Amino acid sequence: MKNILNYVWIGLSLLWLAGCAGQQIVQEQATPDIPQGSYASIIKLDNPDGAPERTLAGIVHVTGRATVCTDYPREVIIKSLDDLPAIEREAFANFQHYIIRDAGEIQGYVSLPVGYRSLIWRNENDPPCAYRVQIIPPTICGVAANTRARIKAC
Repeated sequence: MKNILNYVWIGLSLLWLAGCAGQQIVQEQATPDIPQGSYASIIKLDNPDGAPERTLAGIVHVTGRATVCTDYPREVIIKSLDDLPAIEREAFANFQHYIIRDAGEIQGYVSLPVGYRSLIWRNENDPPCAYRVQIIPPTICGVAANTRARIKAC
C-alpha cells in the first residue's frame, strides 16, 4: 500500500512539473511613470468592495507586441486614463509603476496601489495570454486585506 502511494505521489508530481514547464517569472522593473502614448489596450482592475479611494486595484497598459492578461477577477477594458472617474485618476497619481520587459522588449506596464504586489509570468504554451500579470492584494497578518474576516491583534 505504501509503495502505491509513493508511485501516485511521484506521478502527480511529474504531471504538475510538466504543466508548469512553459512558465517563467519575468523580473519586474520599477519606473517613475508610464509614458504617454497610445496602447493596444488598457486593462482597469476594478475592486468594487473597496472604500471609494480603493476602488481601483491597478492598471495594465499593453503595448501590443505581445498579449498580456491578468488573473484579477474584475477587469474592464478602457480606451484611455481619461475614462477613469476623478477620484481614481487622483489615486493613480500615487501608484507604483512597473515595466513588463522581456528579452529587451517592453511588453507593457503595470500600475498598482501601494501595498499591492504583482508577479509577471511568461507562458510560452498560451499564445492568447503570453504574459500573465498575477495581482497580489495587501495582507494583514497573513489574511487578504479585502476579505471581510475579523482580524484580532496579530
